Amino acid sequence: MTLKRSSRALILIAVCAISLAAVQEGVLIRRQLKANAKETYKIESLTKITADTPAGSQEGSATSSSTLETTVGSVKPDGNSADFTILTTIDSMKMDGMMAAAPNQEKVPPVTVKGIIDTQNRLTETKAEGASGATNPMSMLGGSEASQMGLFVQFPAEAVKEGDTWTITLPANAMMGKDPQKLTAKFIGTRDFNGKQVYVVSVSGTMTIEPDMDAIKKASKGADPAMGMDLKIKGTAELDSENLIDPETGATLQATTHVKGKTDVEIVQMAMTTKVFTDSTVKMTKS
Repeated sequence: MTLKRSSRALILIAVCAISLAAVQEGVLIRRQLKANAKETYKIESLTKITADTPAGSQEGSATSSSTLETTVGSVKPDGNSADFTILTTIDSMKMDGMMAAAPNQEKVPPVTVKGIIDTQNRLTETKAEGASGATNPMSMLGGSEASQMGLFVQFPAEAVKEGDTWTITLPANAMMGKDPQKLTAKFIGTRDFNGKQVYVVSVSGTMTIEPDMDAIKKASKGADPAMGMDLKIKGTAELDSENLIDPETGATLQATTHVKGKTDVEIVQMAMTTKVFTDSTVKMTKS
């Protein structure tokens, strides 16, 4: 073998070694934080509901279109976290079947949530503004609850390789329950999305549904007549989502979430319990 050929072979071996090392080391997924950065998402949501009532089985559905806008505020001196605002507006909602009797949702004001976000995409210290904030059931039907799970897929502390998993902890909230929820995230790998290679992360798991009815009643301030009833709600929800992440900025480009739930809704005054089954699909796409 000539010296020239030997050099080419060595270069080729070096390139392969570097590529292999990069694959073995994995990728470190991080969110880029820039003050005043804004992102807009469109959310399409479909929820099908079946209720087994004393009068027989009843069905209904809710189809909605929403807009979610995020704004990064002041970035902390260490650059690892920043103030963050989420504004969710229900643009349209159509209800059929048993859901057609629900209150007019044109009156639902936008929901604003403020908190702190860090480079691992963890949202903490959240607070909803207005009585219709995180305790408004329409925000769930409008897809904001599920879409935020996709928007804030918590990134792992270390670099990950294809097939690696990590635990995501969702903070407690009035609509889901008093305890944090734990889900499993998995790095699927990369995929082409609109001509760009993106990270693919799945999230799955079972969530417990046990709303804090006292907190919901307090927040509603009598705006919802149903909140005057003594309700007890308990159940579970199976969640499965696929999230496409921008490798450069850490922003979610698209998230598709599917949730199947089953709950027991007890109206204490009437000594009546209804089994409710829901099947929801929410698709969120960055504009």
